[in-house]
Formats: sequence, structure tokens, C-alpha cells
Amino acid sequence: DACVRHLWEMIQSTDGLKDETALIVLPEHGRHLFANGQNQDSLGRSGLDHGQGDDGDRNVWMLALGPDFKPDTVIAKTDVSQAGRASGRYETIDATMLAATLLGHGDVMTAGLKDAGMRPGLVIQEILR
Repeated sequence: DACVRHLWEMIQSTDGLKDETALIVLPEHGRHLFANGQNQDSLGRSGLDHGQGDDGDRNVWMLALGPDFKPDTVIAKTDVSQAGRASGRYETIDATMLAATLLGHGDVMTAGLKDAGMRPGLVIQEILR
């Protein structure tokens, strides 16, 4: 949290970046929905691992700052619909598509992924101004 704050404050104090830069922050993946029984902490709780592809791995948060985003907006949708999407929630690939779209490459990325037989992410419209 402190590193993100420091980065954002640096961006906002730099001419040419201030009020013109979008910052999207999210973890690379979530955590399993079950405890793994390893790496107990001081309270005896075991770690939550990652990497086996359960819904917990795909459940992540995202922070979006900058002039392109609505301030103070929280989205916790469960009705996102797209062929191949099981969770009903936004996924990490949607943050990637959001970034590509902000950079002007969303259509090219969507077409390339579809041509390769892959599912493109969705642009998270609810957070855009």
C-alpha cells in the first residue's frame, strides 16, 4: 500500500504525468478458497496457497486511479456474462483489456485474441468516466 501511494504521489507531483496518467494496480492472482495446512502463522492459521485454478485464484481486487476513472467507485458484480466465463465476476484479463483500451489498442487486442481462438477480456465500463 505504501509503495502504491508513493508511486501515485510521485506521478501527481510530476509535470506531464500529473492529472494525465492512469494507474491500474492488482495482484497477479488470488488465493485458494481452502487452507493448505502449511506455513502456520503465530495464531496457528495455515497459509492460503495459489496456482491450482479454483475460483479463489481468479478472485482479485483492482485499484484504478487517474483521470479516466470515476472516483470512489466500488464494483462487486456477480452477473458478468461472456462465453467461457464461469465466475460471473470480472477477471484479471478484464484489467488487461481495460489497459489496452486506454492505450488505444483494445480493438487490435480483441481481434488478435479471437483470431487465435482465445477469449479476450471485457472492458470494465462501470469505472470509466
